[in-house]
Amino acid sequence: MTDTYEPTVSKLVEQLIEAGTKPIKRRRLSCYGIPALYDKGGGIHDIEIDTDDGIKRFTNAVADRESGRDAQSGFGDVDYWPGWRDPPFEEAVESPEAVVGRADRAHVVVEQLEGATGAARRQLIIEAEAVPFEGQERQRLIELLKDYIEENRDSTDRNELIAVGSAIRKCVALLDSSEFGWLATLLESGHRAQPSLDAELEIAKMVFRRYSVSPPAQSDPHPQLSARLAEMANDYLRPRVFSRERFSTVAMLAIQALLVMRSEHAQAIIDQVNDLPFGWFRQQLRRRMDRTVRSMRPDATGVEELDAIVRQIWPE
Repeated sequence: MTDTYEPTVSKLVEQLIEAGTKPIKRRRLSCYGIPALYDKGGGIHDIEIDTDDGIKRFTNAVADRESGRDAQSGFGDVDYWPGWRDPPFEEAVESPEAVVGRADRAHVVVEQLEGATGAARRQLIIEAEAVPFEGQERQRLIELLKDYIEENRDSTDRNELIAVGSAIRKCVALLDSSEFGWLATLLESGHRAQPSLDAELEIAKMVFRRYSVSPPAQSDPHPQLSARLAEMANDYLRPRVFSRERFSTVAMLAIQALLVMRSEHAQAIIDQVNDLPFGWFRQQLRRRMDRTVRSMRPDATGVEELDAIVRQIWPE
């Protein structure tokens, strides 16, 4: 691999895996550098990539060998990195021995987390993201994660915010969708500081992913959450803000979450997107939402209503 070679992202990662999965030194590959690829076992990797728009991080990414390559979904697109996807919410079927071992680990993580503080608490939260939880441990972990998120959502410490992002991902993955209204409190602006961009991104992304897999039975099931997501989208679609690093990504995810919820704010946001001078953003939103609709069962709840909403986005 030379410094003048410009491989596709997928090919590059495949070559990295073949060469070994230990963290590698940062190097520049044309305009992109590769800080590290971390093998977590079972085909799961944590990846950090240095791009012209800053560091992009992919947690628990797995190779998606069957997915098509989307040339316009580039490094700046956190949720749609070509050729990789996050693992599904449903845990893979495992051997009885593995299930028992993981159940024991879940119990230990919860027990330790209940009394942990500082760096030890952050490490346990990050570790919990990769461990399946069931039964009593599942509910105990949800409450511990909620406490941690609420305590640290306003933090300016980078290490704390990384753990907050991990806690949000795990918590939303475990929550019943009927409890998603709680997420609106995390996006309120009445705290001493605005929620971090990372926290907003994780909340919007996870809401979109959950409802993409299992659409809500009724339109706009969480009006307060929809209102907060609509506020985010409105703020970040303003041209002076939109051009700043990562704001367009958060706006995209917030809009996608609003659409899959079939929010009462969906049409107003679509009208705003259609009026944007950034045609590429509108085209990507339409393409992604078309793909989301196609991924749903034709008889899924609200799929026809969602398709009608998506068709209001100008494709060109």
